[in-house]
Amino acid sequence: MPVGITVVIPSYNQGEFIADAMRSVMVQDYPAVQIIVQDGGSTDGTLDVLRTHEKHIEWSSGPDEGQSDAIIKGFSKAKYDWVTWLNSDDVQSNNALWKVDSTVSQQPDVDVIVGNGHYMDREGKFLRPYPRIALSQGSDVKYAMFEGGYLPQPSAYFRRAKYDAIGGINKSLKFCMDYDLWCRFALGGLKFVTIEDDISGNRWYEETKTSSQHLNLLTEVCAAQTRLFGRVSIYYAQNLSDTLFHLIRGDQFGTKHSLLYRTLFFKSVWIWLNLHDEDWLRTGLVNRNVTRSGAIHRDEIDNAAWIREAKQVVDLTKIRRILKRLYELLPKSW
Repeated sequence: MPVGITVVIPSYNQGEFIADAMRSVMVQDYPAVQIIVQDGGSTDGTLDVLRTHEKHIEWSSGPDEGQSDAIIKGFSKAKYDWVTWLNSDDVQSNNALWKVDSTVSQQPDVDVIVGNGHYMDREGKFLRPYPRIALSQGSDVKYAMFEGGYLPQPSAYFRRAKYDAIGGINKSLKFCMDYDLWCRFALGGLKFVTIEDDISGNRWYEETKTSSQHLNLLTEVCAAQTRLFGRVSIYYAQNLSDTLFHLIRGDQFGTKHSLLYRTLFFKSVWIWLNLHDEDWLRTGLVNRNVTRSGAIHRDEIDNAAWIREAKQVVDLTKIRRILKRLYELLPKSW
């Protein structure tokens, strides 16, 4: 017997894409799927699309408090034990529901299932794989979620009872409600299992990738890490510092000095985020550095390499004075 899966599609003025999202679920012919479209009162023709497919879906439309609220409302109507949500501009792929069903049948004690995914453009063409942290058997999921935490959201499925037990989605979050949920799953000791197939497409286009949205996402993630783990990881501090660096710097500094300025941004952001944890603060200030190609690439420069490169563009005496002053401002208990 199929395990049964509820797919919630939160929607607001995505009439251009929502038919693709619904169709990607329906074409799989999975015999026990419930498709719930929770619309926030669209005015762009979305409702006409929903009426066209209403034999295969359950839907409602009305004002809500944003995406998180829509997902929560959708999950409250779920009739199956396994649930997921699919944003209205994303798609499922490669018989995702059948692969989830097979995984549950083979490992009945699993709580969370995560597959691979990919980014696609506005027309649905493949762009690149979606990054995903390692979740191999025996891996420390809590540490993996803290250190990096990348999971392709539309490729993640979980038990409704476990979702309810940890308190569900945090409705106050607008950008990282998925990351916050995965972290609480991990901290709650839930069993994660992976599917090594690409089972979703995440649409990536101009309206989804503005700098302001990315900055808002990162600030929410850093706040979530502080709340859940008591500290912010090197990866997210680096990501935030580089985003601020590019937003504030613009073109006023030449690339010749980028390493120096990026390092100063990183150290400053690190102090700001982790001043309350002295041991962790010291780790970032003394032992960790910026990456060459951006946080996602993880090609961190060690201190010796940084000094070699810095000597070519700056007076290290000035840097020592700056670092000495920073040290003087740190807690006197060190």
